[in-house]
Amino acid sequence: MPRIRGTGIILCLLLVTAVGPAVARDEKRDPETGKIRVIYLGDCIVQENPSLAFIPEPWIDVTRIPASLYWQWAHEMFLGESVHKLMRQYMPRTYDNLVGDYDVLILSDANVQMFNLLHLDWFKRGVEEGGLGLTMIGGDETYGGMGPHPSWGPTSVGEILPVDCIDGLHPKDKNFIVKVLRPDHSLLTSLPLEQSPIPAFLGLSATITRTGSDELARLTATGPLGGSIVWPFLVEWDRGEGRVFAFTSDWTRASGDLFILWDYYDDFCINLMLHLAGVGIPQDRELLHQVRARVREYQMRKIFLFAMIDFIERFGAQTDEVGAIISDSEAEKAIADRQYMDVDLVGAKASIESALEKLREADVVAAKLKDSALLQVYIIEWLAVTGVSLLAGSILYQLMIGRKMYREISTTKFRGDA
Repeated sequence: MPRIRGTGIILCLLLVTAVGPAVARDEKRDPETGKIRVIYLGDCIVQENPSLAFIPEPWIDVTRIPASLYWQWAHEMFLGESVHKLMRQYMPRTYDNLVGDYDVLILSDANVQMFNLLHLDWFKRGVEEGGLGLTMIGGDETYGGMGPHPSWGPTSVGEILPVDCIDGLHPKDKNFIVKVLRPDHSLLTSLPLEQSPIPAFLGLSATITRTGSDELARLTATGPLGGSIVWPFLVEWDRGEGRVFAFTSDWTRASGDLFILWDYYDDFCINLMLHLAGVGIPQDRELLHQVRARVREYQMRKIFLFAMIDFIERFGAQTDEVGAIISDSEAEKAIADRQYMDVDLVGAKASIESALEKLREADVVAAKLKDSALLQVYIIEWLAVTGVSLLAGSILYQLMIGRKMYREISTTKFRGDA
């Protein structure tokens, strides 16, 4: 009997390990650059979304594909291209391309009808065998779908989600308050939730937590029924070699209107990518937040500076001095990126601040070149206007005052014959 009891305990432990809460796993990222290669499928183009934070983030390299029927008209209007054409151009062509070129897969309000069965099988296999991280974000087109949008539940992806989809149910028009169940989880400890809690949401995709998954947070509806309506919000599990994470509300406009205004919105989304790739999340929360804020400022300053350079070069200004300063700032930025990815946040902050200072210096030089170029334009315009005015005045004087064009006669004959 003791032997049988011991065997049973071992089997139970193995079962818990197989389907239980996520644990440390091998990192999956680009072996050459160390970046986490993210493929973002869904609402990634025409509105506020996390890909805007991913673009300047040193840890992330993002590919965006608007795999959404709901946004198809808007995509085609803004991009001038068919969504289906973009799918054909940018979707991985083979399973090996998917697992070889990407580390994390995002399905954010992505429509299941945009994919063929082969794609869906690749996603499942990529998680279980290829070690991909996968997250599904709530919306009318994900989980159980809404209106004309079909459910993901019966698909290969639905099989590996840590929640069961409830078809066609998308509670909205209430404040859904976040209740954290696992404050000790590394994703949640990387955020200062004590000082800045996750904001409320205005809707969600209805799901049921699956046995064996790890439920990190729930959403509780406010209103006449108080807290009696509770839904899963953040749920995850490790599946084979990979990890699957359910985010059952929306992290863009509509249900996520309050969430995108949260000070730590970018931090949450970036840290989730690290977690899905098995990369340890730095826990120095404020310093990490400050470094990322300066990285974003650097990106925006550089964009505006390049726009100014393009503008003043149209007036013949020589911008070599500005270009040299930008080159110096880019060298400092490269050092900051390396330090950041090595989790030397103190060094990264100092380096990115040095890079920013050089960009500010470039701004000053560019502004002086702009003023000089525009001054020449103003002088030329003034001379042109003044010259034309003098010429017109001279002609007017000769015609109307000097009467040079008129021939004087001695008498004027008038015949008054009837």
